[in-house]
Amino acid sequence: MIIGLDADDVIFDTGGLLLSVLRERGDARLLELKAEIMRGDVRIPEVRDFLDACFTPAMCEIPPKKHAKEVIDRLRKNGHRVIIVTARGDETFAGGEEATRHALALYGIRCDA
Repeated sequence: MIIGLDADDVIFDTGGLLLSVLRERGDARLLELKAEIMRGDVRIPEVRDFLDACFTPAMCEIPPKKHAKEVIDRLRKNGHRVIIVTARGDETFAGGEEATRHALALYGIRCDA
């Protein structure tokens, strides 16, 4: 079986990181745009600027959710193909694909595509 897993909030705790950064910055306008930021709605200039400045660099080190690596390892060991599905492409987040590959390697998460 081929299993597709989303990188954000399935494998990695992306939402937790974003909320932490938003709270740390204390920018009222960005907090108002929290839902749009969580969706990665780059059509909104403030969202795009925030994601480019803060999120893309942080994607390299977002920790995986508890047991994510073990579950993925078990799926692959049982003969399933695991494919990472994400909107982190370079059209949305400059350097997003490279950052995702880096984080997967950093935490020893292996996938098939």
